[in-house]
Amino acid sequence: MLSNSDLPLPGTSFIGRRELQRSVRMVLKQHPFVTLTGLGGMGKSRLAISVAEKLRPHFANGVRYLNLSNLPFGTPVEEAVLRSVAGTDNSTAHAGERLTDFLRNRTLLLVLDNCEHVSDEVLELVSSLLEVASGVRVLATSRHAFGSSREQVITVPPLGAPHPATVNDRHQAAASESVKLLSARAGLVQPEFSITNENFRTVARICELLEGNPLAIELAASRLRTFSLSDIERRLEDRFTFLTSSDVTIPPRHRSLRALIDWSWELCTPSERLLWQRASVFTGGFTLEAVERVCTGNGLDPEDAWELLDQLVLKSIVLTEPSGQSIRYRFLDSIAEFGSEQLQGTTEFQTIQRAHRDHFAERARTSSEQWSSSRQEQIIAMLREERANMARALEWSFATEGEALRGAVMVNHLRIHWAVDGYLRDGRKWTSRALIANPDPSTERVTTLWVAAWITLLQGELEVAQRLLAEAEHLLHQLADAELEAYVRLFDGTAALWDSETERAVAQLRSAVAYFADADDTFGLLFGSMMLVLALADTGEFDRAHQVADRALNKGRELGDQWGTCQVEWTSGLVSWLDGDLTGAVDLVRAGLSRRLDFDRVGTALQFDVLAWILESRGDHEKAACILGVAHDLWRALGTSIHAFGISMAQRSEQCHVALEKQLSADRRDALMLKGAQWDPLIRIDQALGRELPQENEFARGPDILTRTEWSISQLLAEGLSNREIATRLVVSHRTVEGHVANVLMKLDFTSRSQIATWVALGAQTVHSGESHR
Repeated sequence: MLSNSDLPLPGTSFIGRRELQRSVRMVLKQHPFVTLTGLGGMGKSRLAISVAEKLRPHFANGVRYLNLSNLPFGTPVEEAVLRSVAGTDNSTAHAGERLTDFLRNRTLLLVLDNCEHVSDEVLELVSSLLEVASGVRVLATSRHAFGSSREQVITVPPLGAPHPATVNDRHQAAASESVKLLSARAGLVQPEFSITNENFRTVARICELLEGNPLAIELAASRLRTFSLSDIERRLEDRFTFLTSSDVTIPPRHRSLRALIDWSWELCTPSERLLWQRASVFTGGFTLEAVERVCTGNGLDPEDAWELLDQLVLKSIVLTEPSGQSIRYRFLDSIAEFGSEQLQGTTEFQTIQRAHRDHFAERARTSSEQWSSSRQEQIIAMLREERANMARALEWSFATEGEALRGAVMVNHLRIHWAVDGYLRDGRKWTSRALIANPDPSTERVTTLWVAAWITLLQGELEVAQRLLAEAEHLLHQLADAELEAYVRLFDGTAALWDSETERAVAQLRSAVAYFADADDTFGLLFGSMMLVLALADTGEFDRAHQVADRALNKGRELGDQWGTCQVEWTSGLVSWLDGDLTGAVDLVRAGLSRRLDFDRVGTALQFDVLAWILESRGDHEKAACILGVAHDLWRALGTSIHAFGISMAQRSEQCHVALEKQLSADRRDALMLKGAQWDPLIRIDQALGRELPQENEFARGPDILTRTEWSISQLLAEGLSNREIATRLVVSHRTVEGHVANVLMKLDFTSRSQIATWVALGAQTVHSGESHR
């Protein structure tokens, strides 16, 4: 049994990264809570991810990774972990309770990265989880241990660095992991770089001075664009001596890393330093456009932003990562913290914070105004990508005197993010903050009230929504605003429908839809039409319901509005079913599902439920039971149920459940529902659409090497699709696809997506055990 004392500490004999990975895997198999500690830049995150990928096959419910350094301001750790493991959650239960309930019977590896700033919250959460979830393992990274008796601490040491006095030739130097890293990074700056008989001692000396710190090595290697190896060696000697702290409570390598960052600062031009400190305002990464809008002016020309950013990238101060067809930028934590310290020491700190808020407030406004278009996938991707920046902008707005109203406007514009993309907990929190901060009657407050009502309706809290709408109606007597009145009527009608007040629902929704049609408000028209169709279905006015649906579908398809069109399609399918047109009903619901809107998980659950009712009615009982099982699994994952959408919807689902028991027997129905619930997410839609699925032996070596999901993703990679396009095609999250791609690369010992594509094209026959495809 491997104990803490068996593991290397900084300053002890070096253990290779592969050996360290094996040690971590061994400890994690034996203990439920393992913490990787070490100084910034030591590669704790990379090690954790590598270990998790190796162990993925041992966890039936997979691996979940959460980087807590990107945690939006004010977000409890338990809520962030809940979203990571359960996805969209619409329940009103306490996040910690919901999380323990969700994980109670699951076998899962949870990787919590960069925990040091929220260590108390993480420890409390992990302790409560491990009490009830015996199948859960937690792998955490932090700059310090949590101090728990259940915690197994493994300190991640520096890379092995050669001792120049004992290195006799370039081959001996090149065998060191520090030298390998420096050589690889130097090759990106100087393609002709190599370890030679003339420079190997200097390279060894540099790696020794950098104490094997991966981040320090990468920063030093980037200087080869400007300095020789000898120059770097001299500067490292001088700077480390000059900047070493005398505070004995600070770890020595932390002092050295600080010195290196300070040195990097001094090597930057005044303009680069200015951009560095201003860009530290971003959280969770940023784009070039954001830099141009937030960080320029007052000494920085917008036209120079891209070149300054490029220089910071070249100096390894800013990192790049692909984002669809573009590039996203980010700082390492230590670099961002240093820049933030510099910014806080200036008179422009609040100016930059306000510019940051204004930029993301504008992006939020654009997301709501451009929603009813063909850009919905891009809008959702942007909102998800900028979630941490949006939260920081909101936090600053509500914490800064005189900015609360602007914060409320931003909250209102983010309604698509809250209600459509399923971030209901966030939406509930921020609408509450906005209402508290802006108590006076205003159009902004009324808007916040109906947005909050929408969120609470989706969470199944009908009475709360009705109270919010009642206040909105009261305030409208003081405000003459026809558009606001229409939106309040829209959600009042929705609430009435959920409460089985059908006549009131029809009246309110019909009035709202009429206004939206006249005002050319596409979102209001499509959403309102969906709700009106459901209300008319309950009254038996099927012809009228079809007329409303047809008008909305024509508008939605004309504009390329996928989400709104999808909602009207499945509700129209429901009407066709009630009207006796089973074939038309199936076609309409399947049309909605075929759009594969990965962000509309609530809508997808509703469509599976309705499709099960229709299939049962036409006698396809076994398939209906499987589809109903999928629906129930989706509702469980969401933390809500179809009961949140009114009595009539809940009754129809229950009637289908009972009918299947009569036709199949309770045991057979339940077995088929379990089968559907266990279908791979990648084949659920195909099953619902009635498509033939490939047999396990249809693809050469694929089943022997990859899972069905991994094989499906590999085929789509071979078609040239990006991860985001694959996620949309398969109705799964972008992160899920990234995890599967990483797993494929590991299993096949490949290093690039193109190698996967070639392997698929060759019939999946070219994998040789132990051979590296490089």
